[in-house]
Amino acid sequence: MTQIDNSKQARKISYIFSVTIIILMIILGAYYVFDIELTDKELMMPLTTLLGLIIIAYRFGGFENISVEFGDDNLEIKYYRLFPFDRDFNRLVIPVELLGDYKIQKGIGSLFSYLILYQNRAGAMAQYPPIGLSATTSEFRSKLLSGLNNLREP
Repeated sequence: MTQIDNSKQARKISYIFSVTIIILMIILGAYYVFDIELTDKELMMPLTTLLGLIIIAYRFGGFENISVEFGDDNLEIKYYRLFPFDRDFNRLVIPVELLGDYKIQKGIGSLFSYLILYQNRAGAMAQYPPIGLSATTSEFRSKLLSGLNNLREP
């Protein structure tokens, strides 16, 4: 049984997002609370927009902590979103003989990249919800594809 995960990379990315959001909120909060005149007022709108875009990317960009176990009989994937609110812990267990197709849907760089798995169900293909790969390295993706390819070989 082989196992891979991205927990180290996920912690690093979560830390970067959290610190960036906190810094931007402190800057914007100080501006509004203390009514700082030294700051250019035209700078606040881009900072507010940047904060909004960062939060949206963090929430919807496919940043997830993933653990994959390649067993002889089953493929087990545990994953959850890194965004601290609306976090669901998910687990997929797919029997190897029912694993249909799989693909990595590429996004903008690694942002919005997803693993899409299909399972054979009564002669049809059922698609699982996409699993975000934005918080993974290219090495993790290579190991993931290699492990999935090895499951298909008899």
